[in-house]
Amino acid sequence: MVLLIIFGIRGITSSPETGQFYCPGCDADQTYYLRVVRNWFTLYFIPLIPMGKAGDYVECDLCMNTYDSEVLSLDRAHFEAENAEFMAEFQKAIQDVMILIMLADGKELETEKDMIQSIYSTLSGSDVDHDRLLRNVERVKAENLTMKECLKKYSGVLNGEGKEFVYKAALMVAVSDDEYHEDEEKMMKAISKGLDLSQSEVNAIHNELME
Repeated sequence: MVLLIIFGIRGITSSPETGQFYCPGCDADQTYYLRVVRNWFTLYFIPLIPMGKAGDYVECDLCMNTYDSEVLSLDRAHFEAENAEFMAEFQKAIQDVMILIMLADGKELETEKDMIQSIYSTLSGSDVDHDRLLRNVERVKAENLTMKECLKKYSGVLNGEGKEFVYKAALMVAVSDDEYHEDEEKMMKAISKGLDLSQSEVNAIHNELME
């Protein structure tokens, strides 16, 4: 008889703080929850040993966007005075993941950049102009992150909805040529693993986009 031992690492989210803040996504004062994500060693899916903090983020109770905790120190007057834009974490992640996919083949085609702009607009509800996209491309190059490192960077600052948006963006890039190759399927499996998405969540996204 073979004893199968199932172990792994899982992020568990707690909410130690709540209050009111100015939400850039809602353009209004809303209730926020400070979410703290800690990795735990699990045995048979039961969390046993804390492994350290994976990240933290501020989540709007209405639009569900997540933000860097710096957002708590800002208010409407700041954005009006500076004409500033504070991006949600999923918006940053969507751009970075799509840029990494574009750079994977060593090419930077204008058609690919146009596609990134189009997908970003569709999923985020806001636009990224060409100049800012180019700056983000150069930033991603300078950071020199692998896809695995990029997903790890964002996994602790995205809620479930944000992770699904990021996966959708990557899948929309993968099927943009109306084909879904074996190497793209492997890439998407790696992305779903990096985002800690369940198979049922992945299946739902594929059914939505590829039906």
